[in-house]
Amino acid sequence: MFFYLIAIVVIAFDQLTKIWIRMNVAIGESFQLWNSPIIITHYENSGAAFSSFQGYGRWFVPVAIFVVAFLIYYRKKEGKRVLLDVGAGFLAGGAIGNAIDRVLFNQVTDFITFGYSNGILNLADYSLNIGMVLLIADTVNTELIQKKKRKLNLGGNPLNQALLVIDAQTAIIDGDGNVETGVFEKERLINNINKVVQNAIDGKIPVVFIRDTDVAGGEGGGFEVHPNINVPQEAVVFNKAATNSFYGTPLLEHLKELKIEHVVIMGCKTEYCIDTAVRAATVNGFDVTLVGDGHSTSDSSNLTAQQIIQHHNRVLHGHDNVDYFSLVRNSDDDLFQPIHNNYR
Repeated sequence: MFFYLIAIVVIAFDQLTKIWIRMNVAIGESFQLWNSPIIITHYENSGAAFSSFQGYGRWFVPVAIFVVAFLIYYRKKEGKRVLLDVGAGFLAGGAIGNAIDRVLFNQVTDFITFGYSNGILNLADYSLNIGMVLLIADTVNTELIQKKKRKLNLGGNPLNQALLVIDAQTAIIDGDGNVETGVFEKERLINNINKVVQNAIDGKIPVVFIRDTDVAGGEGGGFEVHPNINVPQEAVVFNKAATNSFYGTPLLEHLKELKIEHVVIMGCKTEYCIDTAVRAATVNGFDVTLVGDGHSTSDSSNLTAQQIIQHHNRVLHGHDNVDYFSLVRNSDDDLFQPIHNNYR
């Protein structure tokens, strides 16, 4: 929200001030702004910073497009942080503001100097500088928070957490041409699983993959975890024969040995092994976060896959067994910062 709002405001003020300068101040004309150290000097820059690459203004338009696209991607990858959103908004607004000038005029209107400074800038330039400072501040702040979490044993595997990826097997996800028809939005599922797995790796959170031996007869490529899913080298893999991932497997013993308190669950299929895993985990003494956009299934004879997913996200959000309960959150959330205690 802040990102788009700030970018729009920056673009609007930048363009309005440039229009006023072009209409009211001759090129080369200067005047002091009230009694301040700000000197207004109309200058048309047909190049880049420090008047370099003169005459090639439009060459920098693709750079601005790349910057804005990268900022949108980076925000999505990093998640919601105020400093990141505000800083990216200033950067995007500044990049677009100057790009508009270059597209229309092959040059940028500059007009602001401070005191005896030789540099002439505009509001878009200052916005770019502010954005860079805020992004650096966000990076430093995020790293300090992570260090504090690690120090308090809240990061690293501080809160004793684990990621369970259940039945993310090739034959289930892609279909086997026989029993399995493939799951709903499989590319999105794979991307979201990989995103959360990477977050677990970054946070030193143990990852456990569960495979169902009924899938593809328990052998071959169809039985394996989908090849597009990142299975960390240090991940533990358990096989199960039942719907319940805790039944007949070392999973519970493994989690207890690691003193796990909170598990994040993803995988397939929603109404079978995922639903059962969430409920069984709460019974076995774990708080659960079900990744709402990190599990999937296929159509049944009565409901579409999307309806099944939506139904289980609603039912399992707040499901409890007195002392332990489950919440549903999306893959973009900070899943390894559980919020269960906010509701106890």
